[in-house]
Amino acid sequence: MLPDRSIPDDWSPEQALAVYMFLDDLRERIGDLYHDEIIEQYRIDCGADEHDDQLELELPAFNDPLPF
Repeated sequence: MLPDRSIPDDWSPEQALAVYMFLDDLRERIGDLYHDEIIEQYRIDCGADEHDDQLELELPAFNDPLPF
């Protein structure tokens, strides 16, 4: 059984920011370690040609101001 994926709605702004910053850091570290493998898996999942130079995984910027 998978865990509940809902986000608590009772976090303080400080708690929400801490989680947001943690996830941003985690995403960056995973990208640093697995960038090439992530791109390759993305190509496989999308059915793109492995020599398609136009395909590049664009990760969203997570340093935008928080909406809350």
